[in-house]
Amino acid sequence: IHAEAPDTLLLAEAFWMLEGYFVRSLGMHRVYNSAFMHMLKKEDNAAYRYLIKNTLEFDAGILKRYVNFMNNPDEDTAVEQFGKGDKYFGVCAVMATMPGLPMFGHGQIEGFSEKYGMEYARAYLNEHPDAELIKRHEREIFPLLKKRALFAGVENFFLYDVYTPEGKVTENVFCYSNRLGDERTLVAYNNVWEQTTGHARMSVGFKTSNGIEQRSLCEGLGLGLDDNTFVIFRDHVSNMEFIRKSVELHEQGMHLVLGGYQYNIFLDFREVRPSKLMPYDRLHNHLNGRGIPSIDTAALEMSLAPIHERITGFCSRGNLDLLLDEIPGETKQHSLFDASLSELIDFVAREYARLTEKPVTAPHDIVNNASESFDRAGVLSDILRNPATLPVLSKQLGIEADRREGFFGRLVLLWITLETIQRLFEHNGMLQQGIIDDLLLAKPLTGIFSDNARLKNSPVERPVDLLACLLAIKTPAGPVPNHEQFLAEKLMVFLEENSIPQAEVLLSIQKKHNKRWFSASRFMLLSSWILAVTMLHEKSTKRQPQSTLKKELSRWAGAFEAVRNEAFLSGYEAGTFLKNANGKR
Repeated sequence: IHAEAPDTLLLAEAFWMLEGYFVRSLGMHRVYNSAFMHMLKKEDNAAYRYLIKNTLEFDAGILKRYVNFMNNPDEDTAVEQFGKGDKYFGVCAVMATMPGLPMFGHGQIEGFSEKYGMEYARAYLNEHPDAELIKRHEREIFPLLKKRALFAGVENFFLYDVYTPEGKVTENVFCYSNRLGDERTLVAYNNVWEQTTGHARMSVGFKTSNGIEQRSLCEGLGLGLDDNTFVIFRDHVSNMEFIRKSVELHEQGMHLVLGGYQYNIFLDFREVRPSKLMPYDRLHNHLNGRGIPSIDTAALEMSLAPIHERITGFCSRGNLDLLLDEIPGETKQHSLFDASLSELIDFVAREYARLTEKPVTAPHDIVNNASESFDRAGVLSDILRNPATLPVLSKQLGIEADRREGFFGRLVLLWITLETIQRLFEHNGMLQQGIIDDLLLAKPLTGIFSDNARLKNSPVERPVDLLACLLAIKTPAGPVPNHEQFLAEKLMVFLEENSIPQAEVLLSIQKKHNKRWFSASRFMLLSSWILAVTMLHEKSTKRQPQSTLKKELSRWAGAFEAVRNEAFLSGYEAGTFLKNANGKR
């Protein structure tokens, strides 16, 4: 057949553990590997590890020809043989990550227990798919199947012996690695009920042109041995990231602690070097082997801690109260605000320059611009404090009769502070996503809101999302020519799908029937704050008396009512609002 029809795929159904004979001697391209199902079900782990080791010593390419399965029409169903718990998913994960071809039997993912025979005209049991079993497949198994290119080959496949603390090889743990380009993976599964602890450092022997050879774990994963290099990787099951020193992996191997039928699949390996901005060495010592959601985030939080402390101190309840006492209205000066903000900006610039080892300079007018916005905030709050002046807008902005109460003054101070720091980063070409994301300020700011009783009365659950949206607004350098168009365009940016993640949460966007619906009250809130911070930014309102600001506010109020009406006519559906707004541009 090979000679006369070379494109024919020869697939064999082998019996009585003759899979190797069909491949080696008879030349079959693929063979159903019943040994996988039988041996792992019976937990005959030593025998199956021997089968893999024996194959590697003969020809690793044979592993690619095996079709691994957990049930077929002639056998009991997978749920009958392996159950629905950890053992099933451990074996299934091995099936999905071994070289060769994984095969799922009829009803396996749904958890059907009726044996499916080819002679059956129909099912005899009235079974329903197990929703929880399917969800666990979706979480744990399906993502692995999407990465089959990483697992299917044998060119960089290595099987490792796992040594227990007593110095013995445990045959119950299947530990192997694979590589494809820059992608690396390490899989470990414990196919017994008892917990197993050990180290995987050296591979078993495999055939090469030079005879039988072995590889270390670092060689198998293609990792370097630099003293100052660390390796970061992610566990697929827990989604936690870990960091290890390259030299430790080379000398000691990977330390594994596996509960009964537990498995680890480590992915996303990358090598990093510590720096002042990313102190991976300090984080490695601090974690002492523990996993966390993000190594890079934790390292950056560690280096930015002094900046976080200074910002949270500036925005503390006591300091905000002192600064609010200085809100000047039309005449009063505010030396405390200017001095405090100037000191904060100088500290952030010096500290970030130290961390990045790059010069960081502040624009000469950076504090003066913030001071002017602070002036206008006082005048605006005085205007809106009058009950007869735009009560809807006053409510959305959190204006209270007492200046020291309410949400408005405190959020404005936070916005002015963060916007000034953002200008510092923009001036030095260092801003990437936004100052809250770049400096990892979401957690410190959330703490500020939680600790301040007056800030707890926020009209949104996460005021940090509102701040992030306001900081994303590009305000014009001069007067706004068309208030309605400006407000609509800014809102369109926030309603665009996948534009600003915080806007999705702030506007409470829900997806249903291929449409995106937003909250009417949140839309009004965001509209109010967009017009407010734009007014605080406008050069045309610089130190203007109340009468001038009142005229400007009336123009904004008209724009506010126009976009509010447009949202109502769109049925609060994002696509319709965007379409209608685009048609008016």
